Amino acid sequence: GTCLTHFRLLDRKRVGETTNMLDIITAMQLADKVINL
Repeated sequence: GTCLTHFRLLDRKRVGETTNMLDIITAMQLADKVINL
């Protein structure tokens, strides 16, 4: 959400979930498999 707030884009977001890096890293650590590109 920090970037969306900084660039004043939060109100323009139509789909998806606003999250942060801590939530993303935690989800990756708890996942059985992670795809790296």
